[in-house]
Amino acid sequence: MDFLFNGKFWLSAVFIAVLLGFASQLRADDRPWLSYLINPSFWFSGAVDKDKSDSYYYSYDNQQIRYSPMGNWFELGNTLIEGADVETFEVLARDFAKDKNNIYYQSDVITSSVDYMTFSLINELIARDKNHVYVPSRFVAESALAEQSDSPLHIISDANPASFEIINDAWTRDDKQAYYYFVPQAVDVASLALLNEYIVKDAHSVFIKHDDRFIKTQVAGLHVNALNEQFIYDEHKLYWFDASYQQNDNGDSQSSVWLESVAYQNIDSFTQFNDDYFTLDDSVYFGKNRVAHADAKTFQIINNAGFAKDASQVFYQQHRLPNADAHSYALLLEHGSYGRDNSRIYYKNQLLGEKQTPLKVLSNDDYLVSGGKVFFQGKVIEGANADYFTLLERFASYASDGNAVYFQDKKIEGVDLNTVVVINRDMAIRDANFVYWHGSRVEGADVNTFMRSHRNYEKYDAEDKRYFYKNGIRVATRND
Repeated sequence: MDFLFNGKFWLSAVFIAVLLGFASQLRADDRPWLSYLINPSFWFSGAVDKDKSDSYYYSYDNQQIRYSPMGNWFELGNTLIEGADVETFEVLARDFAKDKNNIYYQSDVITSSVDYMTFSLINELIARDKNHVYVPSRFVAESALAEQSDSPLHIISDANPASFEIINDAWTRDDKQAYYYFVPQAVDVASLALLNEYIVKDAHSVFIKHDDRFIKTQVAGLHVNALNEQFIYDEHKLYWFDASYQQNDNGDSQSSVWLESVAYQNIDSFTQFNDDYFTLDDSVYFGKNRVAHADAKTFQIINNAGFAKDASQVFYQQHRLPNADAHSYALLLEHGSYGRDNSRIYYKNQLLGEKQTPLKVLSNDDYLVSGGKVFFQGKVIEGANADYFTLLERFASYASDGNAVYFQDKKIEGVDLNTVVVINRDMAIRDANFVYWHGSRVEGADVNTFMRSHRNYEKYDAEDKRYFYKNGIRVATRND
C-alpha cells in the first residue's frame, strides 16, 4: 500500500486522467478519437445482417458497406466495397451479397462473371446461375484451378446448374457427372456409392483416392459393400486402402496407392482391434500378414505401435517375440519399442538378453541402458560407458558418455566435449571448431552462424552466413 503515499504515483495518475479526458474531446468525422483506440469495430456501426454473415458491415456513418472477414479487422483488415448501394444491399451468405446493381463475393464485384437475374446460392459456398455452377477458387484443387484464370470464383467444368446438388462436404453431382472437391471424377454418377473416405464404387468398378482424383481398380463394384469406415468386402475378399509416400532426390513427394486384400470364408467372423490388427476366420492379421499361431479368442492389443499378445505369446506386428512371457511382458515406455518380461529384455521382436539392472530407456526411445551396455535400436554401441551415457538434449539423436559424443550408434571422433552444443536434436551439433551433420563433419561451415534453413525446403536444409547446405553438403552461396 506504499504507493498510496507516493507523490510520483499520484502525479502520474492525474496526468493520465487529464490526457484521457483531453483525448475524449478530440473528434474525427464527428467521432471521439479515443473511441478508435478502445472500440475494436471502430470502422463499423454494425453488421448488415448478423444472422447471415459476420463479415459485411455498415460504415460508422452508415453511408458505406465494408467487408471484414469474420469481423476481425485487426488481423484480417477491412475493405470498402466501392459503389455498393447501401439502401438495397442484401447479404446472401457469409461471403456473398448483392444490391440493385451488382453481385459481390467478399469485397469483389462479380457481376461481369455471373448472370445477375438468375444468380442464387446452393449453400454457403456454392452458387449457380442459368449458365454455370460456381465455387470460391480457394476451395478447389490446384489441378483444376490451372485450367482457369485468377478469378475469385471457379466455374465447375460442364456442371449442369439445374440438376447440381450436394452429396456431402466433399462430393457433389449433377445429372451427368460426380465431383470430388469440385474436380470431375470418372465414375458412373447414377450408381455412385461412397464406401468410405478413400474408396467409392459404381455399378462396374471400385475406385480409390489418389490426390484429388479417384482412380479405377481391378475390383468389380457390383457386390462390394462397406464393412466399416476402413474396410470393404465382396463375396470373397476383404479390402482396405493402403498407400506409401516417399521423396525423390529433388525433395518432391511421390505417393502410391492400392487396395490391399485378404480372402475370407465368413465375413461375420471379422473383428477389428485397431488400424492394423484384425481377426478373420479365427486367424489374426496384421495388415495383409497373418500372425502365425496367434490365438484369436484371447488376442489383445498392448499399444497402437504394433505390440499385442494372446494368452501365451507376445507379438510385434506379425512377428512373435521369442520365449516372451505374456503374463509379465510390459513395454518400458507406453508407446516405445523396448520391453521386458520377468527375465528378458526385447527391442520390438528382437531378444536382447537377460534382464539386468539398471534398466533405463532414454527419452527418445532409441537408446536403452541395461546391465553395463548401451543399445541403440536394439544394437549394442561398442565401447560406450553405460554409467555416464546421456542424451545431449532431451529426445536428441546425439548423446555422450563423458568420453565421446555419439550420433545414434556411431561414435564421432574429435568432438570437444567442453564446447559441444546441439543445433538440431535430430540433425546437427557444433563445438568450438566444427559443425557435424548426422555425425559427420560439415567441411567449411561457420560454427557461430550455422543453423536450420527455412528459405527453400526443397533445396536447402541448413545455412550459415556464407552458404546453403543440403544433407550436410554445401550446395549454394548466399547472395543476401
